[in-house]
This record gives sequence, structure tokens and C-alpha cells, in this order.
Amino acid sequence: MKRCIAAVSILLVVASCGGGSSPTPTAPSPSPAPPPAPAPTPTPPAAGQNPAPQTLQGTWAAMTDTHDATNVRVTLRLLDTTYTIASPGHSTTGSITVAGQVIEFFGTQACDERGSYRWSVQGNALSFAETALDGCTDRRIALNGVTYTRQ
Repeated sequence: MKRCIAAVSILLVVASCGGGSSPTPTAPSPSPAPPPAPAPTPTPPAAGQNPAPQTLQGTWAAMTDTHDATNVRVTLRLLDTTYTIASPGHSTTGSITVAGQVIEFFGTQACDERGSYRWSVQGNALSFAETALDGCTDRRIALNGVTYTRQ
């Protein structure tokens, strides 16, 4: 009988101390969803860099004379603050800034010089006239006195 009392006493002690059965685990509460990422904003022009008006932006093409007096097709692509001039076997990209009717070309790996041109658009025709000597001979050949047609 002492054994039964001892066994019942042990069970009571274990039960009163929380032993014997463990509480049912609860699921962790879900983490709140992260806020949505903000929409990317366009990169503003660099200080002192005015974007090209929509009138200038686009792809233009012309036939130009080269150093050896042959005609080649030149493609000019103008975006808001960048340009690309491409002809067979050659291509260069750089930056532009526009103030009124004057566009300045700069920041190309092909040449360290800046080139400044007066531009004019009439219908689908874009023409350039050099306002100061452009030290980049190839760019000057591709732009000065050349009329491009919108593509």
C-alpha cells in the first residue's frame, strides 16, 4: 500500500508541475508583407545638361561625303540627353545638351572635344550648321551642313 500511495503522490506532483503532457505548440504569427518597391524614377539630366526637345528626338538618316569623297549612309539617333552616330564600320555614343536652337555634343570615347551646332527641323528634315569649330573631324563631317531625314 505504501507503494501505491508513493506512485499516486509522484503522479500528483508531476501533474501539478506541468510534466507529463506538454501544451500544444501554436503556429508562429505570419510576418507582415514587405511594402512594395517604389517605381523607378528617370535619371535627371546632369547639371547644366538640358534635354533635347521631342522635335529632335528620334532616329535620323543621311548620306554624307567622307574624307575620301565617297558617300556613306549615316544614322543619327537623338534621345533626351544622349546621341549615337553610326556609319558602316563606325559608331560612337555620347551626351548632348540643347539650349534653344543650339545643340552641343560631348562625352564620347571617340573624341574629347565638344561640338556646337545650330539645328533646324522642317517637316521630316533635320539640318545642322556648326557654330564653332568642332575638334572631332568625323562628327563634323557627319553633322555640319548635312540634312537628315526622320526614319
